[in-house]
Amino acid sequence: MKVKVNGTLMAFDDFGSGPAVMMLHDFPFNRDMWRWQAKTLANAGYRVIVPDLPGFGESGAPLGPYTLSSMVDDLVGLLKYLGIGRSVFLGLGMGGHLVFDLLKRHPRKVAAAGFIATTPHAASQEERLLRDGQLELLRQEGPKALIEDIWQKIDRQNGRAGSSSALLSLRASMEAADPVGLSSALIALRDRRDFADYAGRLLLPTLVVGRDADQAGLRDKNRLLKSVPPKCEKHFFSESGQFVHLENPSEFHSVLVGFLDSLGNCRQRPEVLSKVA
Repeated sequence: MKVKVNGTLMAFDDFGSGPAVMMLHDFPFNRDMWRWQAKTLANAGYRVIVPDLPGFGESGAPLGPYTLSSMVDDLVGLLKYLGIGRSVFLGLGMGGHLVFDLLKRHPRKVAAAGFIATTPHAASQEERLLRDGQLELLRQEGPKALIEDIWQKIDRQNGRAGSSSALLSLRASMEAADPVGLSSALIALRDRRDFADYAGRLLLPTLVVGRDADQAGLRDKNRLLKSVPPKCEKHFFSESGQFVHLENPSEFHSVLVGFLDSLGNCRQRPEVLSKVA
Protein backbone atom coordinates (compact mmCIF):
# COMPACT_ATOMS: atom_id res chain seq x y z
CA MET A 1 0.00 0.00 0.00
CA LYS A 2 1.06 3.59 -0.58
CA VAL A 3 -0.10 6.94 0.78
CA LYS A 4 1.20 10.51 0.71
CA VAL A 5 2.28 11.71 4.15
CA ASN A 6 3.59 15.25 4.62
CA GLY A 7 4.08 15.46 0.88
CA THR A 8 6.16 12.25 0.63
CA LEU A 9 4.88 8.98 -0.81
CA MET A 10 5.14 6.25 1.84
CA ALA A 11 4.88 2.54 1.06
CA PHE A 12 3.88 0.12 3.80
CA ASP A 13 2.38 -3.27 4.57
CA ASP A 14 -0.54 -3.68 6.95
CA PHE A 15 -1.04 -7.24 8.20
CA GLY A 16 -3.50 -8.81 10.62
CA SER A 17 -5.75 -7.31 13.26
CA GLY A 18 -5.41 -6.58 16.96
CA PRO A 19 -3.09 -4.29 18.97
CA ALA A 20 -0.91 -2.24 16.61
CA VAL A 21 2.80 -2.94 16.19
CA MET A 22 4.95 -0.83 13.85
CA MET A 23 8.31 -2.32 12.77
CA LEU A 24 11.06 0.05 11.60
CA HIS A 25 13.93 -1.16 9.45
CA ASP A 26 17.66 -0.41 9.61
CA PHE A 27 19.87 1.53 7.20
CA PRO A 28 20.16 0.95 4.23
CA PHE A 29 17.40 -1.66 3.94
CA ASN A 30 13.61 -1.54 3.61
CA ARG A 31 10.50 -3.15 5.06
CA ASP A 32 11.34 -6.47 3.44
CA MET A 33 13.82 -7.18 6.26
CA TRP A 34 10.84 -7.73 8.61
CA ARG A 35 8.70 -9.92 6.34
CA TRP A 36 9.08 -13.11 8.38
CA GLN A 37 8.47 -11.40 11.72
CA ALA A 38 5.51 -9.42 10.37
CA LYS A 39 3.68 -12.59 9.33
CA THR A 40 4.48 -14.28 12.62
CA LEU A 41 3.10 -11.38 14.65
CA ALA A 42 0.00 -11.10 12.47
CA ASN A 43 -0.68 -14.80 13.02
CA ALA A 44 -0.21 -14.24 16.76
CA GLY A 45 -3.06 -11.71 16.85
CA TYR A 46 -1.45 -8.36 16.16
CA ARG A 47 -1.94 -5.67 13.54
CA VAL A 48 1.52 -5.18 12.06
CA ILE A 49 2.45 -2.05 10.09
CA VAL A 50 5.78 -2.20 8.28
CA PRO A 51 6.72 0.99 6.39
CA ASP A 52 9.53 1.76 4.01
CA LEU A 53 11.25 4.77 5.55
CA PRO A 54 11.61 7.83 3.28
CA GLY A 55 14.09 7.19 0.48
CA PHE A 56 14.09 3.41 0.92
CA GLY A 57 12.19 0.60 -0.78
CA GLU A 58 9.10 1.92 -2.51
CA SER A 59 8.84 5.13 -0.49
CA GLY A 60 9.77 8.42 -2.06
CA ALA A 61 12.58 10.67 -0.85
CA PRO A 62 11.90 14.30 0.07
CA LEU A 63 13.55 16.79 -2.26
CA GLY A 64 15.70 18.37 0.43
CA PRO A 65 17.75 16.95 3.31
CA TYR A 66 15.76 15.45 6.13
CA THR A 67 16.43 14.32 9.67
CA LEU A 68 15.45 11.42 11.89
CA SER A 69 12.84 13.72 13.41
CA SER A 70 11.27 14.42 10.02
CA MET A 71 11.11 10.64 9.41
CA VAL A 72 9.33 10.33 12.75
CA ASP A 73 6.84 13.02 11.74
CA ASP A 74 6.04 10.93 8.66
CA LEU A 75 5.48 7.86 10.86
CA VAL A 76 3.10 9.83 13.09
CA GLY A 77 1.30 10.98 9.94
CA LEU A 78 1.00 7.36 8.79
CA LEU A 79 -0.53 6.39 12.16
CA LYS A 80 -3.08 9.18 11.77
CA TYR A 81 -3.95 8.02 8.24
CA LEU A 82 -4.46 4.47 9.52
CA GLY A 83 -6.62 5.66 12.42
CA ILE A 84 -4.22 4.32 15.05
CA GLY A 85 -3.86 6.33 18.25
CA ARG A 86 -1.04 4.36 19.88
CA SER A 87 1.25 1.58 18.75
CA VAL A 88 4.08 -0.59 19.94
CA PHE A 89 7.21 0.48 18.02
CA LEU A 90 10.05 -1.92 17.26
CA GLY A 91 13.23 -0.66 15.60
CA LEU A 92 16.53 -2.15 14.49
CA GLY A 93 19.56 0.15 14.18
CA MET A 94 18.33 3.31 12.48
CA GLY A 95 14.78 2.18 13.22
CA GLY A 96 15.65 2.09 16.91
CA HIS A 97 16.96 5.67 16.76
CA LEU A 98 13.56 6.66 15.37
CA VAL A 99 11.85 4.98 18.32
CA PHE A 100 13.93 7.09 20.72
CA ASP A 101 12.86 10.24 18.87
CA LEU A 102 9.23 9.09 18.97
CA LEU A 103 9.46 8.55 22.72
CA LYS A 104 10.94 11.99 23.24
CA ARG A 105 8.60 14.01 21.02
CA HIS A 106 5.46 11.88 20.73
CA PRO A 107 5.34 9.76 23.91
CA ARG A 108 1.56 9.34 23.83
CA LYS A 109 1.84 7.56 20.49
CA VAL A 110 4.05 4.82 21.96
CA ALA A 111 2.41 1.98 23.89
CA ALA A 112 5.70 0.09 24.28
CA ALA A 113 9.15 0.15 22.67
CA GLY A 114 11.54 -2.43 21.31
CA PHE A 115 15.20 -1.81 20.42
CA ILE A 116 17.24 -4.32 18.42
CA ALA A 117 20.99 -3.63 18.08
CA THR A 118 20.45 0.05 18.90
CA THR A 119 22.41 2.50 21.03
CA PRO A 120 20.74 5.56 22.61
CA HIS A 121 23.97 7.56 22.20
CA ALA A 122 24.84 10.11 19.55
CA ALA A 123 27.36 9.01 16.95
CA SER A 124 30.90 8.67 18.28
CA GLN A 125 33.76 10.43 16.54
CA GLU A 126 34.66 7.10 14.96
CA GLU A 127 31.16 6.65 13.59
CA ARG A 128 31.01 10.24 12.36
CA LEU A 129 34.20 9.65 10.37
CA LEU A 130 32.72 6.43 9.01
CA ARG A 131 29.56 8.23 7.86
CA ASP A 132 31.58 11.01 6.27
CA GLY A 133 33.59 8.42 4.38
CA GLN A 134 30.42 6.71 3.20
CA LEU A 135 29.00 10.04 2.05
CA GLU A 136 32.16 10.75 0.07
CA LEU A 137 32.03 7.29 -1.50
CA LEU A 138 28.41 7.87 -2.47
CA ARG A 139 29.21 11.25 -4.02
CA GLN A 140 32.31 10.09 -5.88
CA GLU A 141 31.33 6.60 -7.03
CA GLY A 142 27.57 6.38 -6.65
CA PRO A 143 25.12 4.17 -4.73
CA LYS A 144 26.36 0.85 -6.14
CA ALA A 145 29.83 1.44 -4.70
CA LEU A 146 28.40 2.38 -1.31
CA ILE A 147 26.12 -0.66 -1.20
CA GLU A 148 28.98 -2.96 -2.19
CA ASP A 149 31.19 -1.48 0.54
CA ILE A 150 28.48 -1.92 3.19
CA TRP A 151 27.71 -5.45 2.00
CA GLN A 152 31.35 -6.49 2.18
CA LYS A 153 31.48 -5.31 5.79
CA ILE A 154 28.29 -7.22 6.61
CA ASP A 155 29.68 -10.36 4.98
CA ARG A 156 32.97 -10.12 6.89
CA GLN A 157 31.33 -9.28 10.19
CA ASN A 158 28.82 -12.11 10.08
CA GLY A 159 31.21 -14.84 8.92
CA ARG A 160 29.48 -17.97 7.68
CA ALA A 161 26.10 -16.53 8.67
CA GLY A 162 26.65 -13.83 6.05
CA SER A 163 26.03 -16.38 3.30
CA SER A 164 22.69 -17.57 4.70
CA SER A 165 19.66 -17.19 2.44
CA ALA A 166 18.00 -14.88 4.96
CA LEU A 167 20.91 -12.45 4.98
CA LEU A 168 21.46 -12.70 1.25
CA SER A 169 17.86 -11.54 0.80
CA LEU A 170 18.88 -8.23 2.35
CA ARG A 171 21.17 -7.43 -0.56
CA ALA A 172 18.26 -6.79 -2.93
CA SER A 173 16.61 -4.46 -0.43
CA MET A 174 19.83 -2.45 -0.14
CA GLU A 175 19.99 -1.96 -3.89
CA ALA A 176 16.46 -0.52 -3.91
CA ALA A 177 17.51 2.52 -1.86
CA ASP A 178 17.24 5.96 -3.46
CA PRO A 179 20.58 7.90 -3.67
CA VAL A 180 18.92 10.90 -2.01
CA GLY A 181 17.60 8.62 0.71
CA LEU A 182 21.05 7.14 1.27
CA SER A 183 22.68 10.55 1.53
CA SER A 184 20.05 12.06 3.82
CA ALA A 185 19.98 9.02 6.09
CA LEU A 186 23.78 8.99 6.42
CA ILE A 187 23.73 12.66 7.46
CA ALA A 188 20.82 12.03 9.85
CA LEU A 189 22.63 9.09 11.48
CA ARG A 190 25.87 11.05 11.75
CA ASP A 191 24.15 14.04 13.37
CA ARG A 192 21.59 12.22 15.52
CA ARG A 193 20.75 13.39 19.04
CA ASP A 194 21.96 11.69 22.20
CA PHE A 195 19.15 9.96 24.09
CA ALA A 196 21.25 8.11 26.69
CA ASP A 197 20.03 10.06 29.73
CA TYR A 198 16.47 9.95 28.48
CA ALA A 199 16.63 6.20 27.79
CA GLY A 200 17.60 5.49 31.37
CA ARG A 201 14.43 7.18 32.64
CA LEU A 202 11.82 5.51 30.44
CA LEU A 203 8.81 4.20 32.34
CA LEU A 204 6.96 2.28 29.65
CA PRO A 205 7.43 -1.42 28.74
CA THR A 206 10.70 -1.81 26.85
CA LEU A 207 12.32 -4.72 25.03
CA VAL A 208 16.05 -4.74 24.30
CA VAL A 209 17.59 -7.35 22.00
CA GLY A 210 21.30 -7.56 21.25
CA ARG A 211 24.16 -10.01 21.09
CA ASP A 212 27.18 -10.59 23.29
CA ALA A 213 29.64 -11.20 20.48
CA ASP A 214 31.69 -8.31 19.15
CA GLN A 215 32.22 -9.74 15.69
CA ALA A 216 30.16 -6.98 14.03
CA GLY A 217 32.08 -4.21 15.79
CA LEU A 218 29.18 -3.33 18.07
CA ARG A 219 30.89 -3.52 21.46
CA ASP A 220 29.63 -0.08 22.49
CA LYS A 221 26.13 -0.82 21.23
CA ASN A 222 25.83 -3.93 23.33
CA ARG A 223 27.26 -2.25 26.43
CA LEU A 224 24.92 0.69 26.04
CA LEU A 225 21.94 -1.48 25.30
CA LYS A 226 22.49 -3.15 28.66
CA SER A 227 22.22 0.26 30.33
CA VAL A 228 18.67 0.85 29.09
CA PRO A 229 16.21 1.09 32.05
CA PRO A 230 16.13 -1.73 34.61
CA LYS A 231 12.40 -2.33 34.15
CA CYS A 232 12.93 -3.45 30.57
CA GLU A 233 13.11 -7.00 29.23
CA LYS A 234 16.56 -7.83 27.84
CA HIS A 235 17.71 -10.66 25.59
CA PHE A 236 21.23 -11.18 24.27
CA PHE A 237 22.22 -13.84 21.77
CA SER A 238 25.67 -15.32 22.37
CA GLU A 239 26.28 -16.51 18.81
CA SER A 240 24.89 -14.03 16.35
CA GLY A 241 25.83 -11.28 13.94
CA GLN A 242 24.12 -7.93 13.60
CA PHE A 243 20.81 -9.33 12.34
CA VAL A 244 19.66 -11.46 15.26
CA HIS A 245 16.11 -11.65 13.91
CA LEU A 246 17.34 -13.43 10.77
CA GLU A 247 20.10 -15.57 12.26
CA ASN A 248 18.08 -16.77 15.26
CA PRO A 249 14.52 -16.54 13.88
CA SER A 250 12.79 -19.07 16.16
CA GLU A 251 14.33 -17.67 19.35
CA PHE A 252 13.73 -14.10 18.23
CA HIS A 253 10.09 -14.80 17.39
CA SER A 254 9.59 -16.39 20.80
CA VAL A 255 11.10 -13.37 22.57
CA LEU A 256 9.09 -10.90 20.52
CA VAL A 257 5.72 -12.60 20.84
CA GLY A 258 6.33 -13.21 24.54
CA PHE A 259 7.05 -9.53 25.12
CA LEU A 260 4.00 -8.37 23.18
CA ASP A 261 1.72 -10.87 24.90
CA SER A 262 2.98 -9.66 28.28
CA LEU A 263 1.73 -6.14 27.52
CA GLY A 264 -1.84 -7.29 28.04
CA ASN A 265 -1.08 -7.43 31.77
CA CYS A 266 0.08 -3.82 32.02
CA ARG A 267 -1.96 -1.82 29.48
CA GLN A 268 -4.11 -0.29 32.21
CA ARG A 269 -1.25 0.55 34.57
CA PRO A 270 -0.60 4.33 34.45
CA GLU A 271 3.04 3.96 35.49
CA VAL A 272 3.96 2.22 32.25
CA LEU A 273 3.30 5.35 30.25
CA SER A 274 6.26 7.51 29.31
CA LYS A 275 6.16 10.56 31.59
CA VAL A 276 9.61 11.94 30.89
CA ALA A 277 9.58 15.48 29.54
